[in-house]
Amino acid sequence: MLNIVKILKKNLLSIRLISIRSFFLFLIFTSCVQETKTSIGNMNVEKEKDFSDIQIYVKGRSTKEVPTWAMGTFTIGVAKSQPMIFRPDLNWSGPNAPEGWRPNKLWNPSLIANNGKLFLFYRAGPKFEGLDSRIGVAWSENGVDWEDYTENPVIFPTEDYEILGCEDPKIYKYGDIYYMYYNAVWDETFKKIDTSVIPYDNDDLIGVDICLATSRDLLYWEKKGVVVPRSISKNWAKAAVIPRSPYGEAVKINGEFLMFISERPYISSQDSLEQIVGHSKDLIHWEFEKKPFMKNQEDMLSIFEVASATTNFPGSDDLVLDVYYNNNEGNRACAQILYNKNNPYESISFSDYGLCTWGGMLVFKDQWIFAQGWVEPEAIYLYTAPISRSWIDVQSMSLDRKVISYDEFVTLNVKVKNIGKSDGIREIKPHINGNELPGIKVKLKAGEISDVKFDIKKNRPGKYFIKLDDSSCTLEILAPSDF
Repeated sequence: MLNIVKILKKNLLSIRLISIRSFFLFLIFTSCVQETKTSIGNMNVEKEKDFSDIQIYVKGRSTKEVPTWAMGTFTIGVAKSQPMIFRPDLNWSGPNAPEGWRPNKLWNPSLIANNGKLFLFYRAGPKFEGLDSRIGVAWSENGVDWEDYTENPVIFPTEDYEILGCEDPKIYKYGDIYYMYYNAVWDETFKKIDTSVIPYDNDDLIGVDICLATSRDLLYWEKKGVVVPRSISKNWAKAAVIPRSPYGEAVKINGEFLMFISERPYISSQDSLEQIVGHSKDLIHWEFEKKPFMKNQEDMLSIFEVASATTNFPGSDDLVLDVYYNNNEGNRACAQILYNKNNPYESISFSDYGLCTWGGMLVFKDQWIFAQGWVEPEAIYLYTAPISRSWIDVQSMSLDRKVISYDEFVTLNVKVKNIGKSDGIREIKPHINGNELPGIKVKLKAGEISDVKFDIKKNRPGKYFIKLDDSSCTLEILAPSDF
């Protein structure tokens, strides 16, 4: 009898987990699915499930043009005349898996790029949006040909507070370390809880914690534990959204990292009074405060979840939040909201072209890309879009010599290209050991390429690390005694 009760309780919990976000998104995505034949260049791809435009709404978005500051419009990515889809035949189970556990369903992915490859982290489990999830990883150079890691899963339950699964990875890079924030699910069998902070409507004592793991190679992960105190989360918090660069790097704003906390146990027109922001110097230790960051938005009744935050666009202080919300008509919808990153609490503009990019967006091979797992439960689709704004991108960076004497000049060569659709100006400012060089302004038309040169002289012997965007190189300066 006890086993039957547990089974029923798990099934009810699965429904509950879906009800907050997933059930509505399932309806939204399936309502957009069409049977189409898409012609892309010389390619005819027959697809039973496709989006001509990734608009995640019940009644459709408005016909307003997507502003240049926003990302979009997106379609299914194409490489080698094939759609970018990860549809593996998974056969791994992993440690601590229940009897008969298989990763039959995939969803809620996150992308990060490293050495020219896309690394796709995904949630896998026996039942779509069910419990007992694990996190796996696969990689590809083109979004079509994938290699699934033979040692999956990379994150699986090992702690009491992960007893019902590890879910929904979000990946950030800072320095040479990768940070994965994920959701850990537990129930009343985990006794180490403070019942004084159990939400009044959480009769099942079901909890979701935001946890952290770190890695240097994207394969082996060291768990750091729960990062959001339960006194803050009320035992239910998801989506550790940290402002991230288009290349996947966590970005400090006004000298610190920020974390927007979502899907806490509240949904109301007054929820801006309950919005939570975290502050950290190292991405590991966090302090939190109630801080409204989204209020008085056009057509927005209440916020469900911040999906992602993107900033550090070349030559711009823009910060764009992708948000899942409830509009004034009572429909679930998504939007992109523009901020200045130096004031991330007061919005500037609003676009109803939202994407619900829970794994974040990247610039990869001169285009936007993100992954989503809602078209079909056995696959993850990748979507791409051209860059609409001016985007003067660093294509390469090199030194004419890597080793010099202390009294010599060296030339740093930077090749830049405007990969966006708009003409623009950018001040190119490399950093040497964290210190910014005097910038050189370049003005480029869309598609134009230019070479920028810096003459560098350092009198102190040693090694100097030079960085600009996601390009880097090292200069060694020798002392006189080394000659």
